[in-house]
Amino acid sequence: MSGFIVAVVVFSLTQALLSLLIVKLPHGYASLLLGGTGLALTVVALGLAAAETHGLAIHGLAAWVATTLVVWLVTTIGAVSLPEVFRRELTESA
Repeated sequence: MSGFIVAVVVFSLTQALLSLLIVKLPHGYASLLLGGTGLALTVVALGLAAAETHGLAIHGLAAWVATTLVVWLVTTIGAVSLPEVFRRELTESA
């Protein structure tokens, strides 16, 4: 179980750092890249987490594609919906 937690932490940190690098690009380039970079960053972060930890193992092309799409979809939904949830909580508590 601890290997999985380490893999999640490695994945999350890698995804966050790579996303920050993309956001720092000039706005004209960043808007063109945002569509495909989410998937590419997910593959890179999953690859790094799988290679550097024993808590994540993905075997076969179909598994890589499915894992990438599911993780990308969940993180995209979270990135879109969580700011609204936090905004709502802040306005209700004030």
